[in-house]
Amino acid sequence: AAVRLGSPVERVAWDAEGVRLGAGGAELEAHVCVVAVPAGVLHRIAFEPALPPQPGEALAAVRFGEAAKLFVPLRRSTPPSAVMSVPDRYWTWTATGARDEPQPVVSAFAGSSGALERLGVATGAERWLASLERLRPDLELDPGGALLSTWSDDPWAGAAYSTSPPPELAEASERPVGPLVFAGEHLGGPFAALMEGAIRSGRAAARALLAR
Repeated sequence: AAVRLGSPVERVAWDAEGVRLGAGGAELEAHVCVVAVPAGVLHRIAFEPALPPQPGEALAAVRFGEAAKLFVPLRRSTPPSAVMSVPDRYWTWTATGARDEPQPVVSAFAGSSGALERLGVATGAERWLASLERLRPDLELDPGGALLSTWSDDPWAGAAYSTSPPPELAEASERPVGPLVFAGEHLGGPFAALMEGAIRSGRAAARALLAR
């Protein structure tokens, strides 16, 4: 097996015999295909023929939450802690890492459109950093190394995580459509929106294909 980087799939032609993937002018043939891209970018892949209503319509109807994270290095490690900003609606925490030693970083998470707007995330990390400095005077921040992470403006994600996808959507990772089967956090059933959901749907997809 080989991992191909820098080759985003643009087209998936499928029939009873298998699949043909089109990526940047190149074509790859396979017996089966696990489509494990985020639902937010699935519409950029042309399926030939189009997907049937189930799971096509269900996948197209997935809705997403809005979220962002801010990571700020610390000049001095600190024990685990968690503090919430009530007015700005975000959490901050410090934690341990390998060998149970404190990590020299504070993480912050905001998970609503109102919070992101209040923190000015669309224009950068400055407003959030200023709020964090006021909220956590106990920490020695190194703002020059701050990293703002978003998903909605990431061309390979298109959004953060799914919000309350219908339970029947999980069937897309258990019931192949011809040679195709789908996987992703949005197909994780009760574990949707979590890494656990992505892993479980991937395992379900693999089992479904092996059982063909």
